[in-house]
Amino acid sequence: MDHEKKLANALSTIAASDDLRSIGKEITEAMIDAATDSEVLKAVPALSTILGVARVATEVRNSFFRRKLLLFIQGISHADSSQRQSFFEDHCATPQRRERLSRLVLHVLDDLRDEHRASIISALFLALVNQKISEDQFSALSDVAQKLTQSHLDLLKALSPDSPRLVADFDIAFLALHGLAVIDFTPHMDGYGLRYRLGVLGTAMLAAAGEISWSQ
Repeated sequence: MDHEKKLANALSTIAASDDLRSIGKEITEAMIDAATDSEVLKAVPALSTILGVARVATEVRNSFFRRKLLLFIQGISHADSSQRQSFFEDHCATPQRRERLSRLVLHVLDDLRDEHRASIISALFLALVNQKISEDQFSALSDVAQKLTQSHLDLLKALSPDSPRLVADFDIAFLALHGLAVIDFTPHMDGYGLRYRLGVLGTAMLAAAGEISWSQ
């Protein structure tokens, strides 16, 4: 079994674990800073196991990656256990589907340049578990979330899926580029300028926004 597959399996196991909430409570700032299977981590076997696999799988970048992984696990530990169990039973009923989703999460975390954005990815994952967004939307929004800011989110909230709005804010270009906002080409009688509607991905991001802390 290759290292990435081992890591994906370890992540899916811990994400579906009945003990996830207690595991999340065990994660401390000192542990995240250390990001190593030291004596502190050995007291939490599930974390020691997944970080041990991560150390081998990620080679040179292991410390930075494992900090992101810990932040993600800490974030998803807040998920309601019944909803989480239902998600894994219905959406990830087979080992292959669990592995695919886990690999997706691992690739997203590996790409993050800001480790604290891992908490935002965990919030998007919670939105997926709570069926507020689809797996495809989770993938797309995880990519966008690396650069999304509170000002972007505020602008999204001002848009409507049905009523196009004339927008002069520079941030609208970012939202349109990533499909969160959509240019409306319907002719208007009240002057020139591009009008925008809330896109499907924008609607999905707003649905997930309640789970996300944008103070990062």
